[in-house]
Amino acid sequence: MAKFRVLGGDFKAGKGRFTLRSFSLPSFNLKAYFETVSLKDVAHINRATSEMVELILKDSEQPQSENSNEVTFIATLKDKRRFVGVTQSDVFFKVVESHRNIKNKRSTGGAIATTS
Repeated sequence: MAKFRVLGGDFKAGKGRFTLRSFSLPSFNLKAYFETVSLKDVAHINRATSEMVELILKDSEQPQSENSNEVTFIATLKDKRRFVGVTQSDVFFKVVESHRNIKNKRSTGGAIATTS
């Protein structure tokens, strides 16, 4: 389980988790504290520049990461919702690698290509 902070977007700001190829994101829904989003439902996940963060959050007062080991990222879901998060760089790269693997499996139909 890897932890990260959700700064905002279409999800509530707070603590999130990445486990078993899914995100647990803070929810605005009063009946559930978290919403689970599969990595299959993520269209894009990229590093975020400060300009991108300002566009999503619409609040330039958000604290920027001062730790050089942290990465700010933007994830866009297939249903067009987005969120901005901050996590350790090693966690970010693991999430991106998992997302890339899922996309590759989908494009090859789940079959493993072999060469002779």
